[in-house]
Amino acid sequence: MGPLTSGAPWASTLRFPASVLALDACGGSGGVALGRIRVNGGAEGQVEILGTAQLAGRRFSSDLVPAIADLLSQAGMDLAELAAIVAVNGPGSFTGIRVSLGTLKGLAQPAGIPILAVSRLALLAHGSGSPRALTLLGAGRGDWFVGMFQQGRALWERLMSDPEAAAVLDEEHGATVCETGDPALLSGGVVCEALARRSPLYLPAPGAAGAIRCAVGRLLEGRLDDLADIDGNYLRPSDAERVRSSLPAGSLPAGSLSASATDRR
Repeated sequence: MGPLTSGAPWASTLRFPASVLALDACGGSGGVALGRIRVNGGAEGQVEILGTAQLAGRRFSSDLVPAIADLLSQAGMDLAELAAIVAVNGPGSFTGIRVSLGTLKGLAQPAGIPILAVSRLALLAHGSGSPRALTLLGAGRGDWFVGMFQQGRALWERLMSDPEAAAVLDEEHGATVCETGDPALLSGGVVCEALARRSPLYLPAPGAAGAIRCAVGRLLEGRLDDLADIDGNYLRPSDAERVRSSLPAGSLPAGSLSASATDRR
């Protein structure tokens, strides 16, 4: 167990094998994974996934904590033995992201467990194995979540319209990565036409196990997140936020508009 703040000094005290828990509820369903990181004579960590559990989207909030308890029990571990907890913080389902981050904070703070948040787009980039990757996920409403990654680090992540995302596809170089089964890939829009010219790599949803693999480098470098600052990577503003930004300052009383649980999806 380490401190809640980030930095290389924490990484230097990390004992191996190090156990890591991951949560992911950004898509239509969610999951948790428990993994173990080993370092055998080198700087690169090797990940062993000890167990996973898939959770239905509508039951994620009620089933998440029991699933974590089951994974830890099956591995003969206590929560305090975790070296870190990783959460996929979006983009995706507003409700799922909120539940994941709330659970992350509820588990990490009392036990003093270090935390990391990883982007769903970063998981696809990591899974591609390419030094430069452009990742796309359908965002609904004809829009796309798009991210550009170089050597595992985000250059940018944005919400784009169909024409905007297609223009980026025609301009950017590197691997193009999409998620297998993404309904947006069947939309027939201009992005689909641009993808046909790019020969993209289609990967299954990385899930919680993929989040552990993606987070290894940051763990070994001590690049953690501060518990007080961690937030959802929504990319899309809520409907309430869009309305508020379009109105003159002071035209609405404070609290008259609030984000619903579904308007960011």
